[in-house]
Amino acid sequence: MIALMEGCMRWYGPEDRVTLAHIRQSGATGIYTSLHQIPYGNIWTRKAIRERKEVIDNAGMSWTAVESLPVHEQIKTRTGDYQTYVNNYKTSLRNLAAEGIRLVVYNFMPVLDWVRTDMAYTLKDGSQCLHFDPIKFAAFELFLLKRQGAAGEYSKKQLNAAEHFFTSLSASEKISFEKQLPMSFPAASSVYRLMTCERCWNNTKTSMSLALKITWAFFSKKSSLSLGTKVSDWLSIPTIRPIQSWAAADYVL
Repeated sequence: MIALMEGCMRWYGPEDRVTLAHIRQSGATGIYTSLHQIPYGNIWTRKAIRERKEVIDNAGMSWTAVESLPVHEQIKTRTGDYQTYVNNYKTSLRNLAAEGIRLVVYNFMPVLDWVRTDMAYTLKDGSQCLHFDPIKFAAFELFLLKRQGAAGEYSKKQLNAAEHFFTSLSASEKISFEKQLPMSFPAASSVYRLMTCERCWNNTKTSMSLALKITWAFFSKKSSLSLGTKVSDWLSIPTIRPIQSWAAADYVL
């Protein structure tokens, strides 16, 4: 019988509290992970890729997919050294392919790839999960990030709830809350702080909607990853098969 699906789990690397041994106990045979220690935009070297692959192999599993290979903010806005970062991205893809990694995931979203307000939310049964609380996020936008126009995107009930939550926090809790959201996803602690989020948002808001889609199309074309493109034309590796939307995509090499 041919297995049509592989049991895989996400692993955030050596710093993850959930170890590869824990994942192996679940019956998973594949790992989705990333080189979170490498700053956004920098090249993933073959040595770094090989070292992570060996760690996973030694645990009795395989590195099935990269989730994700981050897209630098300057690529999304086509500003600054964006062409250098596009070239670095190509090099990283070449290196991954050379080390036998066949599936690469990326996100093309403004500023933050995804956000959770709690990375270890405790459920009633005592188990933990990722959690997103829209009221807490509203409080972050309104009273910490202070994004222009944010108040007009929430109902009066939501605004009141967000204000109640934020004003109920002590001074130390507000400091902790300020740090929490930018750090609530992989590698963000080394990339984003509150002021950085605000600056990135101001740079990106002009690229929203159609403009952001056009920029994404540019990135896809420059990376030779657009629909129907043969990646072998520039990478000398097998054809890529894209599964994509405008905001996020998986590529099977």
